[in-house]
Amino acid sequence: MTEKEMFEFLYKLFKKTELNAKETAQAIGWSYSKFTKLFSGPEALSEKFIKEHKIIPTWTRATNKSSRRWKLKEIARWIVDTEEKSC
Repeated sequence: MTEKEMFEFLYKLFKKTELNAKETAQAIGWSYSKFTKLFSGPEALSEKFIKEHKIIPTWTRATNKSSRRWKLKEIARWIVDTEEKSC
């Protein structure tokens, strides 16, 4: 599947171009619990490490700087890149 096809699929599913953490976890096939443990708790990883190793799609900060938002384009790119690496 191409990045464009993945974007269109995700857009049909979510009907918006930016997702919160719960929606992003659903889009990439992770549980919300596993997803949030990346950022908090005893097993939390630094944001720098997460971004460098591309563990999840890159994100932007909302205006209040405490919440993260993921763009569908970044999620689609991450999914396609991850699928290519696993083949």
